[in-house]
Parts: sequence; structure tokens; C-alpha cells
Amino acid sequence: MYAIVRTAVLDLDSDIGMSRSMRDYAAFVRAVREGRFRDLCALKQADYFCCVVPSPNMACAMMQDRSETLAGVLKAIAMRMQYNSWHYLPGNFPAETVPPDRHFYFPPEMPDTAEWSDQHHKGHILASVRYSIRSPHHVSLDGGKFLMCSDTLFYHPKVYASDERGIAKAVEVLSAGGVAILPADTVYGFFASAVRRESVERVYSIKRREKRKPFVIYTNREKVSGVVELNETAERLIERVWPKALSLILPKKPAVPDWFTNGQPTVAVMTAQNRVVARVIAEVDEPILGTTCNLSGEPELKKAEEVFRFIDDVDMMIADDAIPVYNRPSTMIDCTVWPPKIARLSSLSYEELKEVVPELEIDLGRRLA
Repeated sequence: MYAIVRTAVLDLDSDIGMSRSMRDYAAFVRAVREGRFRDLCALKQADYFCCVVPSPNMACAMMQDRSETLAGVLKAIAMRMQYNSWHYLPGNFPAETVPPDRHFYFPPEMPDTAEWSDQHHKGHILASVRYSIRSPHHVSLDGGKFLMCSDTLFYHPKVYASDERGIAKAVEVLSAGGVAILPADTVYGFFASAVRRESVERVYSIKRREKRKPFVIYTNREKVSGVVELNETAERLIERVWPKALSLILPKKPAVPDWFTNGQPTVAVMTAQNRVVARVIAEVDEPILGTTCNLSGEPELKKAEEVFRFIDDVDMMIADDAIPVYNRPSTMIDCTVWPPKIARLSSLSYEELKEVVPELEIDLGRRLA
């Protein structure tokens, strides 16, 4: 049963799959043939089973110091699905054979899909389920049809591993205007199209961030000249420091909408050295914004277990705690002035940057993009 459910989970790209039914079909067959429907109505929930299988992506996301949470999710789902078996079975029997105090629902026969709401049971809520697919199965016995004796349920995924499939999903989501949580070189971040207003507004809303604070645009050496006007200082830093965690404030090009920078003529750009964000930058045609995954003013989030709180607000997430290497935001340099000035001192030190640009000064009161 585990192998069947796990294979289906992987094939359907689901977060969690499950199948439930009665433990002893031989006893069920004997009772039906002997007309002992009351005996079947007297079965306890423990007489049913539920096989619950998390995907590797779900396990990766929830096992980071959250093994108790994953176990709690699976236990809650299993108990609920055992209850479903128990409360559907009597609906197959003649009404006069069912004890009057026996609670039951009439069993459904058609497959269905559902969208998450806070009315679902504890397992759904703990796992932040967004969509589910259920396929009920019946048992045919001696010409009779017993509905909902078992069913198979799959939860649609939002959490991915940092493999090819996860990266491809991130490219797909961002290319379509969605919002993704990705592990960047510093901390986990929200990523979205920088030229789709609805996408940008959505990130502002999720972070509860003031719109007077523009986001950083993620780019790379090949694409940066299409986003900003480069000067000698910027070219030197890009050549000698990128792909380390360094943001550069530069005059924006028309490819960056005025509304994105709140009317300001400059924008901050940075790149990434990890394979996830680097691949996304390379494969998504539009400029991509990136910003720390947290509520504005709160500490940055560095682990998948912390980021999971935002799973309902985004379209997908890649969980991989091994990727962030700095655990601090990027250092930011304003290259529009001379001498260039450090506007945010964080991941990279003043000393190592001064080796590249000896004239560099620190001015932490400057505007932060």
C-alpha cells in the first residue's frame, strides 16, 4: 500500500497522498453474506487503517527541526481518514439494520476536488493544504455495490526540493506572474516579476512593507546592462565581487517601470551564486525582484520551518536550508555618487570591498532600495 500511494504522490506531484479502508475485508465479506450489518456498524475506528505518505519535498520542508510537526500532520490525517471509513460504511446498509444511535453519512460516489479553508480538519490546517483531490472507490460483492469502502486523497503541492523539478517549477511560477519563496545566498526570500504590477503589489502586501521602499532586482552579469546604467565603479565591483551578496544602486533603464521605484531614477541590483536563484534569473525572461522573506521590520527568516508560515501567501516554495551561506542580507553600495558609499553594511565587510574600490566610504543614512 505504501509503494502504491508513494508512486501516485510522485506521479501527481502532490505533497501528501493517502489511502484508507477497512483492515479485514474477509470479515466484511462474511458479515455481508450473512446479513450481519449490525456487526459491521459496531466496528471501531481502529478496525480501519489509513496509509499516509508525505512527498520527499514535504518531508524536506517539515523535518528541519520540525519532526514533531510532520508526525502531527500525518497522525491527524490518518485519524481523520479512519473516521471517514467508520462514518461512511453504514450508509450502504438498509436503514432498519443500522442502530438508531449510529452516526453516519451517506457515502459519496464521485471524485471531487477541494480548495483549502479554515473549516477543514486539523491535518489540513497543520499541513497548509491548498488543494486536494479525492477519488472514492467501491466494493462489488455478490451483485451489490458498497460505496466509499475506500478512497484515495492527494494534496496538491506548494513545497519543492531544490532539484531540477523544483527549479523548473519556480521558473514556471515566476514567468506566469506568481510569487515564490526561494533560498537565496543570504536568507530565504520572496521572488516575483519586477515588471508586473500585480505581482509587485502582492509582495508588498505579504511583507506589509511601505511602498516608498523599492525592492532589489535580481539579475546577472549577462543581463544587468539591460536593467541599469553601468559606470566604472559598478563594472569593477561586478567583475571582482559578484556573485557575492552585494547590491549596487544604479540609474535604472526603461526596462524597469517608474512605478517599481516609486518614481525614483535609481534601482538596486544584485545577483546570486547559488544554483537555485542563479538558474531562475537566467531562465526567466523578465527582471525579477527579490526581498527577504519576513514581515517588514521583523528578523529575516533563515530556516524552512520559519518560512512555512507564508506558504498560504505564495504560489510555491523551495525548501533547502543548506543553500543560504551568509544568514544576513546583502551589503549595498550606492554607485551613483562619487566617492561611492556603502548604504547598508551586512554580508560583506567594508575592508574587503575597500580593496576593490579604495575610495569607498560608509554612509548608512542613504536611501535603501
